[in-house]
Amino acid sequence: MVPFATSAGRLPRAVVIEHTVKLYQAFTVEAILDELGIEWRNPKEAPGSWLPIEGFDSDDFETRLPDEWLELMRQAGNKPLKARALCKDPNNEEKCEWYPVKVVDYDAERGLYKINFVESPSSGGFIHRVKLFIHGEDPRVFANRYANACLLYTSDAADDMQCVDLGGRRNIKKKKK
Repeated sequence: MVPFATSAGRLPRAVVIEHTVKLYQAFTVEAILDELGIEWRNPKEAPGSWLPIEGFDSDDFETRLPDEWLELMRQAGNKPLKARALCKDPNNEEKCEWYPVKVVDYDAERGLYKINFVESPSSGGFIHRVKLFIHGEDPRVFANRYANACLLYTSDAADDMQCVDLGGRRNIKKKKK
């Protein structure tokens, strides 16, 4: 967060925000995931992407709480937040894409964001945060969040649920000699 009032010797808020926006635009979630070796385009090749990785998501990567995202929406006159959601292609189950969506609400009981697709505003649904990139957040942090959940899901720890604690971190049991 950039303070509204800046002290002497600091860049003005508008300049800091402009630099941050340019930095974020230099990266795409897709390119970062590709660089990390995370297959997100083909669900058959990426079982961790389409099986329940939500249980392996970590709030450690969260930049804002759901209430803070909703507050941004309210401050903008209840305009939905621009975002992109990773969803299967409705015409091709073997392909998935990041679709432009608008975040319209949050269901705290289920822990899911309510979205509407930009191309067809009447369609939408609910999606977990790990598959929802909200514009204005650092794409590098989000990509690492998604990659972390996929890697935890597909790791040996996911096969033996006794080795994963509720926070999604591995508990390595040392073998006795």
